[in-house]
Amino acid sequence: MSKIIPSLGILSLFLFLLSCSSDHEFTKTAESFGIEETKNYGLSYSIQAFYIPDEQLPTIRKRLLNSLVLENPSNRKEVWDKIQNLPKGNYLGFYLFPETMVIPEYLNFSFEWNGTSINPDFISYATQVKGKIVNEPGFVWMGSPFTFYPPDTRVYSSYPGQRYQSTLEFNWQHGYLFLFSVKNLKEDPEINKLRVISPFGGMADFSWKKMNID
Repeated sequence: MSKIIPSLGILSLFLFLLSCSSDHEFTKTAESFGIEETKNYGLSYSIQAFYIPDEQLPTIRKRLLNSLVLENPSNRKEVWDKIQNLPKGNYLGFYLFPETMVIPEYLNFSFEWNGTSINPDFISYATQVKGKIVNEPGFVWMGSPFTFYPPDTRVYSSYPGQRYQSTLEFNWQHGYLFLFSVKNLKEDPEINKLRVISPFGGMADFSWKKMNID
């Protein structure tokens, strides 16, 4: 198993998730993650699982290559070639979105696919910076914030006009991708099941109804 966990990577994980259709998203059917998971991943952490269609492989490949460069392991050339030659096939992705970056010991998840133990081919980290502009009404005077405090008995030759002051707010979202290649998916049952076991013993079950993926 190749693990790629860089110190920082500003990549397109969120955009990739948005581009996956609902046909590819797994349904979470049960979860027993509890106090330890919340303590170590944060109150607002979340988990998701997807089937990854072939058209998303270029995005995944770029993410893995960027992660590899940032991690810079001793076998980087071997792993680079493996990523470059990542073939088309049946891939699954499990995503962990914690509030902060997570130490490797707390990423030691176990996985079962239709009752059989499976290991991720790659684990990579990315963070997304989301920004929004907040417009607040206010008065400006000579380009500076201005506030009236009545009673105002001072004399002005002109008065400031009401404008909107824009503030840019940033939000960082951390994400870990566990990538699996699954053999003989078309021979699996119509309802495929993924079980995720956290390093703390909590379990989450997902199901996915196989669609036409030819």
